[in-house]
Amino acid sequence: MFCDKEPPPSSLLLPLLLVSFAFAGFLVFQTCMLIADRSTINSTYLQQEKPLEQVEKVNAQVNALVKRVMVLAKQGNKNAQGIIDELKKAGVNFEASPQGQQPSDVVQPGAK
Repeated sequence: MFCDKEPPPSSLLLPLLLVSFAFAGFLVFQTCMLIADRSTINSTYLQQEKPLEQVEKVNAQVNALVKRVMVLAKQGNKNAQGIIDELKKAGVNFEASPQGQQPSDVVQPGAK
């Protein structure tokens, strides 16, 4: 064959160095991107805490309201019974508690 000679080791050094530097640069770039993404995810997570607290507060208020309406309905208030019936038609279930106790916190929107 006309190309039986191996290239001298010094001619392989430059391509090998270029590939090594390119790979190292790629790893550094990917690491920087991952750090930036992690920072973004953490800040997004922290921003969700305040709305979640507000949701929990509203949920507690709704539960308290439903408890009071259920108590009124059990006492014979026709308007309260109408509200409970409409909520049940809308798909909101309430677990009735034993007589003499307050209804528990089990308002389950969308449950049937």
